[in-house]
Amino acid sequence: MRAFSVARVSRKLASSTAGECGFDAGKARETDATAFEVRIERFRRVSGFRWNTECSARVGARMLTSHRASITRIKLVRLGIASLLFATVPACTSYYRTPGGPAPIGEMTAPTIAEKLKAQPESPIPATIALVRVQEGYYSSRSVAGVRRGGVSIVTADDLELPEDVQQIAKWPEIRAITRLTAVLVPQARSDSEPFSSMLALREGAASLHADILALYTIDTTFRVDDFSPGALGLVTLGLAPTKSAVVNSTASLAFIDVRTGFVYGTAEASARDDQAANSWTSEDAIDQCRRRVERESLVKLFAQAQSAWAEIAAARKAELSAAKPPVTTSKDAGSTIPPASE
Repeated sequence: MRAFSVARVSRKLASSTAGECGFDAGKARETDATAFEVRIERFRRVSGFRWNTECSARVGARMLTSHRASITRIKLVRLGIASLLFATVPACTSYYRTPGGPAPIGEMTAPTIAEKLKAQPESPIPATIALVRVQEGYYSSRSVAGVRRGGVSIVTADDLELPEDVQQIAKWPEIRAITRLTAVLVPQARSDSEPFSSMLALREGAASLHADILALYTIDTTFRVDDFSPGALGLVTLGLAPTKSAVVNSTASLAFIDVRTGFVYGTAEASARDDQAANSWTSEDAIDQCRRRVERESLVKLFAQAQSAWAEIAAARKAELSAAKPPVTTSKDAGSTIPPASE
């Protein structure tokens, strides 16, 4: 009887075939073999047992098989937990992606303060107005996708506007005609990183329509669930608890801009909101219908505010043009300044 040797048992296991042990230890991974040696050494110290080589191989093989089986069970449990989490979490959660943000109209008017102050009005009265909606670049919602022109996107009128909107604008004072500016007439901006380039492109498109005033409007819509706001192009979770409050805020802004010079005549702004229980947002369509309803309400209020603003702008501009017009002189007033008629 020779004393037990861990190294001897390891070599025996590595060289043994299936035989009585029924296990090829030579194929065991190195990490498992190391852990197995630790377990055998611990058993030898506790029992004080002295084995021969054959006995060591048999008992050691059983211990190695038991060790590998326990490792396999642990791995299967971990895999089962991970699979359960992977299968259940995505299946129970759906999201609504919020649309893009508003266009930076203030940054688009002129690149510097000096150039903003240099711009002067040149539009005649009555004027032709080109109406267009712009949003930030790469704007997209479930109902419409914008056409990118430089750093902004041009959104089609049929997303929120109705035919009667244009008919009502045409009745505003001092308006010769109202037309819509579409992306087909707007050239690509010279630079995507400079907002002023986008404004130049929009003014060029309006000039193609022989418009005098560019009525440029944008809509800023935000979503909030309790104190959390996902921001533009964020994700809103569907099927929230009824105790949570869901709020949609929409602010519509419009600027009247001189097509010839870029002079800003004035602005108008209006807002609308909708509060409801968050569990009513059970689908992407439900959230999007709420968004469009609030945006439409803010747009109707905006056109009402813009009508009042335009009435003041048109009256002031008409007075300027009247004051700048030279007085008409008659032959009686002119006296000797009128040359005599040739005989």
